[in-house]
Amino acid sequence: MQHLISQIGHTATAELVNMWQKEAPKRLECIGREFHSGNHDKVRQEAHALRGACSVFGLSEATEACRNIEETVKNGKPVELPQLLELTQALQNAAAFLRASVHG
Repeated sequence: MQHLISQIGHTATAELVNMWQKEAPKRLECIGREFHSGNHDKVRQEAHALRGACSVFGLSEATEACRNIEETVKNGKPVELPQLLELTQALQNAAAFLRASVHG
């Protein structure tokens, strides 16, 4: 996170964090909705987009949870509820980390 701040500044980083904090819950909600409707390709697409957003901040736990969901779908298997719970927890941890990093 400090590397990002040094590259683009605290204000721009804070703006990116605010954007992430608005978009990540929406993507997680979409993942859950598509999971329940059985649209695993859409789950994979949303997990991929969320993985990219998480990797910008070095959120390794959330990035890995997204990658696991992507790989499951790519391997032709259905995503399972424990994977979604893991992603949810990882995103909660990430949000707390980002708040602390930007707002002290």
